[in-house]
Amino acid sequence: MEDQRPYLLLIHGFMEDSRIWEPQLANWSKKYRILAPDLPGFGRRIQENFSGIEEEAIALWQWIDSMNIHQISIAGHSMGGYIGLAMAEQQHQRIAEFWLINSHACADGVMKQQNRTRLIELVKEKGTTLFLDGFHQNLFAQSNRERFESVTSILKERAKSIRPETVIQASLSMRDRPDRTSILSQLGERALFFVGTEDESIEPWQIEETSKCLPPTHIFVMQSVGHMAMYEYDGKS
Repeated sequence: MEDQRPYLLLIHGFMEDSRIWEPQLANWSKKYRILAPDLPGFGRRIQENFSGIEEEAIALWQWIDSMNIHQISIAGHSMGGYIGLAMAEQQHQRIAEFWLINSHACADGVMKQQNRTRLIELVKEKGTTLFLDGFHQNLFAQSNRERFESVTSILKERAKSIRPETVIQASLSMRDRPDRTSILSQLGERALFFVGTEDESIEPWQIEETSKCLPPTHIFVMQSVGHMAMYEYDGKS
């Protein structure tokens, strides 16, 4: 019998790879046929070049087309959400559901742009070692950091092999991306916004502006969760 489950594309974030979704795969695969690629420059594609948010969105559509898939749901974590929104800008009519997880639809604010520029200069000068110290730990809510210390170590170890060129190009692309709140509004009730109450990676105004794009019932607030909902969210709040 032909598998009737819809397809769900999972797009991982910055300094991650497709393994970031492992805690949720058993549950989601009951309903969806999962597609969880590594983006160029990450995971099994570590030697490939990350081209940019818009370019990777085009490449993902081309990959989907190669499998003759017409309608698809998309879930994007952090930078993966930015790529997902670029995909929606390109072909929103093909998206059945859209999950924005620990991400948002706004452009970077001035402070975030400055931080990304400093990161780019640091990596150019000294590589990724200094940058990686504390990076993954700070993605978790402060109340969860001790509990997920072993996970943090695994994520950091995986990220050590990511080339400086990938970090620089991804940071440039995130820094310079446009606002896509109008694209999220266009998705309307097809979209869900998952936000952690202790997510220090997203500024409050970005949460507010993103929330304005969707019906209140499509905004899912996760209590005591930071930027890593795949691990931190227990399904109770």
